[in-house]
Amino acid sequence: MKKKILHFIDSESYTKEGGIESVVRNITENYRNDLYKHRVCCRDSFVSKKVLNYKFPDATKLKKILNEEKPYLVHFHGSGPNIWISITLLLHKNIPIFLSPSYHPPWTTKRPIMAYINKLFLNLVMNQDIYIAFSTKYEVNQFRLKKKNFIIIPPFFMNSKISKKKLNQVLFVGRDDNHKGLDVYIMIAKKFPTINFIAVTKPKRKYQVSNNLSFLSNISNKEIEELYADSKLLILPSSYESFGGVVFEALSKDCMVIISDRVKCIEYLENNKNVFLFKFKNKSQNIQSIKTIMKKLKKSDRSFLSDSDHNNSKNIITLEENISNLDKLYSFLKAK
Repeated sequence: MKKKILHFIDSESYTKEGGIESVVRNITENYRNDLYKHRVCCRDSFVSKKVLNYKFPDATKLKKILNEEKPYLVHFHGSGPNIWISITLLLHKNIPIFLSPSYHPPWTTKRPIMAYINKLFLNLVMNQDIYIAFSTKYEVNQFRLKKKNFIIIPPFFMNSKISKKKLNQVLFVGRDDNHKGLDVYIMIAKKFPTINFIAVTKPKRKYQVSNNLSFLSNISNKEIEELYADSKLLILPSSYESFGGVVFEALSKDCMVIISDRVKCIEYLENNKNVFLFKFKNKSQNIQSIKTIMKKLKKSDRSFLSDSDHNNSKNIITLEENISNLDKLYSFLKAK
């Protein structure tokens, strides 16, 4: 009989666009389905209790889920109040608890004071009897941990190869959040009118865009993979990314990447000649930095370099490595 793993996610659906949603989807579809049965518990299934017009995790709902599902372990994905409050409510239930925080520091948020308070409570929870999967060393260093109850592994992003003809096309993939830098991407598109720019996002604001830029939303994962394969370049001008899985998704489809030095997956990409890094500063300087890189690429007619073309770190994390990384995380149970 298969053991059951419950994945808790503070999102309305794990099928929507988003980094955490993609990771959870990939785990449920690809992680040892011969041994485990995965179930995803989205926000509405465990959050309902109202306090001052805000909804919080409901202990009764959580208890009902555990009684009905009888899981082997529970794995929380995220770092907001709904996550650490739920973990707190389950600490006495004698069930193994795992956490993948995907943490964003207070200075990267709209409400830094509230985010700092959230960090204090999150840190307290991390020092309880739970196991943590951090994605980078930088993320670990954001917290004061009293015990070695964690490992550092990259998030579970799928990286299948697709061979297609490269078009004169540039991509942006991500939500229209302030820290993502969609406004910078839009300005870059105006600087290169002969190049086709695509933004896979649902705009939250009204933008004035050039004729060479189009928005795509509500498209399938397969369609996004095909866009990566068709494109020469992904631009991710974020002011912060706890990891930046789209970088690996792009590289696995032979798509070069321009990213800021605040995208933390750079820990895994030292000396990778398909990744072009710029130092994050203010908006105008960021635009100029990206513009300079793109001009050099255009002038040299640079294309993606495969592993056989140069001596660099690997462009992708394989499915086997992703599975092995999760095995290492869950092996905490055997060591207990």
